[in-house]
Amino acid sequence: MKITNSIVPVFIWGPIFIIPTITILLLAYTMQKKDSNYHSSLHVLEDNIIEKNKKRVSERVNNTSNLISYEKSFIKKELHKRIQQRVDDAKKIAINLYNQHHKTLEEKQLKRVIIDAIRPLVWNGGESFIWILDYKGVFYLAPEYLRHLEGTSIINFKDATGREVIKEEIKLVKSKGSGFLWDTFTKPNGKKDKQYKQLAYVTDFGHFNWYLGSSEYLDTATKATDALLLEKISTISTQHNEHIFIINRDGNILLHPSNPKLQGENILSSVHPHMTRIASIFKAGLSEKINRFIQYPWPHPVSKELNLKTTYVKDIEGTDWIIGSGFFAGDIEKLVDTEKEKIVLQHEEYHQDTLTLGSLLIIIAFILSVFISRWLKTLFKLYETTIQEHNSKLKELNEHLEAKVKRRTIRLENANAKLERLVTIDALTKIHNRYYFMERIEAEIKRFHRYKNVFSLIMFDLDYFKQVNDNYGHQKGDEILISISQLVQGSLRDTDILFRFGGEEFMILLPQTELEEAYDIADRTRKMVEEKQFGLDTATTISIGVVEFQEGDSVDSIVSKADTLLYQSKDKGRNSISKMPKE
Repeated sequence: MKITNSIVPVFIWGPIFIIPTITILLLAYTMQKKDSNYHSSLHVLEDNIIEKNKKRVSERVNNTSNLISYEKSFIKKELHKRIQQRVDDAKKIAINLYNQHHKTLEEKQLKRVIIDAIRPLVWNGGESFIWILDYKGVFYLAPEYLRHLEGTSIINFKDATGREVIKEEIKLVKSKGSGFLWDTFTKPNGKKDKQYKQLAYVTDFGHFNWYLGSSEYLDTATKATDALLLEKISTISTQHNEHIFIINRDGNILLHPSNPKLQGENILSSVHPHMTRIASIFKAGLSEKINRFIQYPWPHPVSKELNLKTTYVKDIEGTDWIIGSGFFAGDIEKLVDTEKEKIVLQHEEYHQDTLTLGSLLIIIAFILSVFISRWLKTLFKLYETTIQEHNSKLKELNEHLEAKVKRRTIRLENANAKLERLVTIDALTKIHNRYYFMERIEAEIKRFHRYKNVFSLIMFDLDYFKQVNDNYGHQKGDEILISISQLVQGSLRDTDILFRFGGEEFMILLPQTELEEAYDIADRTRKMVEEKQFGLDTATTISIGVVEFQEGDSVDSIVSKADTLLYQSKDKGRNSISKMPKE
């Protein structure tokens, strides 16, 4: 870039006139703009303060409303979890008793043992309990107030809405094994003429054509949560001068921290003088969806005199509650007066400071303009040289970075491949591990639900493997585990997958394989291991459990079935196979 001699005078003398002139013009414009903003601010000050307070109050109400909706959303979730846990615990008790005594007690005696063990399980003052019925609707275990019905069929029993709930429970248990139902009943301890919504959970027992169930009334679960929630909101509200109040659609005041005596009163029927003034205002809104500001006279918390209050009220989603909070006109007037004083004082200070600073800037601009003209000429020459140098360095840097990124990408890909192998392969046997088993069986279950592709699972472990470790040492035990892994792996089909599930336990996942075919594979594997010589004094054998995945099964349930069948094989004397009964 070349600067000719004809341009030099412009660079030398131009800034001396241009810079001071621009400085004066900017100073004048700034002061005029500030004066205009000052007068505009005074005109809209009150409106801005009101809008600011409306925004602050509405945000506070909305945030509190969201908190309440969030907290109350857990009521039904916790209710489901709590009822299911009760029934599952009762079922475990019953199953344990059945397993302990079904071989030694007659059926009638065993039923009585189970019923007597579960009968004491009651909650909520007797409102919630465990019941037992069979598929014909016969009551085997009833609560105290219905005990006279034990031994009789209530299959045609209907709830308050006319639903045949016993038939619905039996249908649910037969089709799905367990599940939830909502129904409507009177309470044992409630009003006789009032119906209450309740949630029930039922599950199949697995014996005697029995099913177990329990329930809990929704209002019982809600009351305790509401009390704690109102107490929390009250604590939050009392930390501010502007209190939050909560009423329900019937007009009952649930929360009023600024005057707790009003809690429990009804806005529509209260004889309190302040309440009668606002009854008509709230009456119109209680029957419709609310989300707006309202105004009404109310005593100021400090002066105790009536003052116009602007309040934001809205529905709390998912409840019959209405929440509100607001501010007083007297407080706004005080804020407006205070803010006006601040603005006037700031404007006067600004004028004085601007004039002083502007004069100083004009002098400085005039002095510097002489030096700037010369500096600009030198700057343009340096600029061209600098740009060329920077471009050269930037190109070199880009080439270096591209090479570095490429090398790191290759190392990262290699490291990821190695990490994936470490995560999914058993370190000892070099076959797939338990982590990879969980991934594959979950994928197989999804495939079952989508395409109805049947699959089976073989679970086996080594018989008396602890004696091998004790007598021959753990190194020998490891060698046998490796040998068996290789032996079984080599005998499987390409689609079958062998996993080391843990210790001496192994899993074989058999896609597209029904139970009988899986049994044949398991028997061939058992014989192959038995016939193999592993360098021990006695033959090495395995015990096996074989299951086929059924509708309603999960990862945990099918593994549990396989484990149970494996131990049945152990109980039969080992070196044997137990398979799941075909439904």
